[in-house]
Amino acid sequence: MASKKAHLEQLQAETEKPGFWDDHDTAQKHMQKVSQARAAVEPWEALLTQMGDLVALADLAIEADDESLEREILAELKSGEQRLVDLEFQTILSGRYDPNNAIMSINAGAGGTESCDWAEMLLRMYGYWAESHKYTFEVVSYVEVIRPGCGT
Repeated sequence: MASKKAHLEQLQAETEKPGFWDDHDTAQKHMQKVSQARAAVEPWEALLTQMGDLVALADLAIEADDESLEREILAELKSGEQRLVDLEFQTILSGRYDPNNAIMSINAGAGGTESCDWAEMLLRMYGYWAESHKYTFEVVSYVEVIRPGCGT
């Protein structure tokens, strides 16, 4: 994370140079890089701050022999653990091409009705997954299968 933070600081320093805003297109592309770098660094820094505050709260509770804060500390710890899992997942999806769009094609193969049903289930599954991870999901083309005896 230290290298990503240094990279963010370098990108931000470039925005302060004289004449940076003279070329609007280049400046806009650079600001997109700054935004991407900031999005990679800030959640980790927020988690570190949250855990530091939690440690301080736990130290105060121990020092004051106050057991009433135990529930709050455990809830914050659980929240921090979930944020860590989410950030680790995002780290896995932080390759060179990961910010780009993707096009997926799902086709029913041989197998008749069952393969058509399976293709529809896959489409719904990927759609739900994309929405739950705050990705935009759009069906560009869909061919309705007419099934004998189903009325569709």
